[in-house]
Amino acid sequence: MNVMLEKTLSTGEKLRILRFVTPEEIPERIIRYWIASLRFDTYRLYVSSISYWRLYFREVFAGNFAGETVDHIYIAEVNGEYAARMWFAYSQKTLHGNFGHVFTEPAFRKRGLMGELLKICLEDFKQSPATMICCASGSESVVRAYVNHGFELIYGGTTGPLALMKDGTFESVTAKLFDPAGGKCIIREGMIGDQFECDKVLAYSKNVYLGKRNLRRGIANLIPDFCTAYQEMLSGNGKVFVAENEHGAITGYAYALNFCGNGIFDFTWNGDYASEIPDLLRKTAASVDFPVVLALDPDDKEKIELARKAGMTDAIPEKEYLTFRK
Repeated sequence: MNVMLEKTLSTGEKLRILRFVTPEEIPERIIRYWIASLRFDTYRLYVSSISYWRLYFREVFAGNFAGETVDHIYIAEVNGEYAARMWFAYSQKTLHGNFGHVFTEPAFRKRGLMGELLKICLEDFKQSPATMICCASGSESVVRAYVNHGFELIYGGTTGPLALMKDGTFESVTAKLFDPAGGKCIIREGMIGDQFECDKVLAYSKNVYLGKRNLRRGIANLIPDFCTAYQEMLSGNGKVFVAENEHGAITGYAYALNFCGNGIFDFTWNGDYASEIPDLLRKTAASVDFPVVLALDPDDKEKIELARKAGMTDAIPEKEYLTFRK
């Protein structure tokens, strides 16, 4: 643990900012606060997704992702009480990462705690090996605060995905990563370090984000991203596979999960690597011993074509569901 700042606020209260960087051991009291406070302000909206983030952090705090991710945890204490928090992490393989889990306890708002946390957090990012961190927000005031600290809205506007880069722009970096000349992809089981590649770099890339190649239907809406699918895989409920090109970019991922008694299947892909996706789908489906069903939008012709090329056939006549016949 490092004490990054100690000061007296204008209210006369004592502020202290603590930093923890994995794989260092984190005190149980910090773990309990962090896990309990995740999205406490919006728990009714995020009760499902935040459960998966709690699983992620439990694994991080247990040291189970050491060697794959580096996580920076920031806690603001006011008069010894936990008052606010912030986080960023990155893959040790690609140096691409994620930023978020920003929260101030209601009793400690309007004291400038976020500004203090941001200054320390983003200075650490600059000093770290990480080359980019990404996030997204639907709040204009939050976006303005992030932009004031160097983040850029990837697609303009007033809300949406943002990136903080050390060199170049998000678009220029991802254009190189997903260059169609990136060669034949390898298909392999997903790892936790792929989380930032799949849910930030791939998901926010122009081809996927603007091409709407990251949409789910039916029960698969409850497994909207790699983070969620990976935690289900760790729980023994199925498999997640990725396609990786010669630049080290994840050009697509797919999951086959036994979820709430249903065999569900879905995938996200970069359109420039569509020819690699049927192999990804076949290998993902073949990795589990239960039948899976893919729910589709009948207007999503590209996704339907890729699924059929992989060998999926109608699961329910006259319905938008496909399956692999085993």
